[in-house]
Amino acid sequence: MFRKLTGPLAPAGLAGSFYRGMRLAAVDGFVLDAPETEANRRRLGGPNDAHGQVAGFPQVRAVTLTETGTHAQIDAAVDGVCCGEPELAIKLAPSAAGMLVIMDRGLPGVAWWRVYRGRCPSADPGAVLRGCPG
Repeated sequence: MFRKLTGPLAPAGLAGSFYRGMRLAAVDGFVLDAPETEANRRRLGGPNDAHGQVAGFPQVRAVTLTETGTHAQIDAAVDGVCCGEPELAIKLAPSAAGMLVIMDRGLPGVAWWRVYRGRCPSADPGAVLRGCPG
């Protein structure tokens, strides 16, 4: 359902939605609580206290590529909280082709720029986090 309804909405020329012909978008993440079930705890993970004991609900991490002019969701990557925001953000790069993308402060650096410019074809988060060649 998400894939059928999602996508950019701003028509060409809409003020605040484009810069020099590029659609403006942003990448950011958030965490949601999930129902407390054994399956969710195993699959998603969740917070622990200082002693390693469960300290809250299982959690889902979502990272979205959002059109800034309309706030429309263009794409999203979702996993358990055990997966980091950088690993999910990499999955959104193909959907950002031709866009000027603002990144969250947790995704700095030249490696990210290369991924989103298509100059680091690796979808392996480890390779990106170590720095793309070239």
